[in-house]
Amino acid sequence: YTQVKYNNVTALNQLIPGLSPDPKSEKFALGYVYNLSKRTALYATVARIDNSNGADLTVGGPAFYAKPINGFVPTAQSSTGYDLGIRHIF
Repeated sequence: YTQVKYNNVTALNQLIPGLSPDPKSEKFALGYVYNLSKRTALYATVARIDNSNGADLTVGGPAFYAKPINGFVPTAQSSTGYDLGIRHIF
């Protein structure tokens, strides 16, 4: 579990406290490794990020970008990623 909070300090926020909440993201991740032998293992990981208050973090990949619609810029609400593989040590 990981949590990120931004201090959204702008001139307008300093004049009117509580005007805009601070952006926040929470990430949950779970991984597992299964050893097939001394040198070979299977692994899997899944992660999910939930954004709130305008945060726009993603799980890997490029940052979220969207074209403004009527002056409003949409942001990513959540992002999910997974990683599967096999590892072998020579």
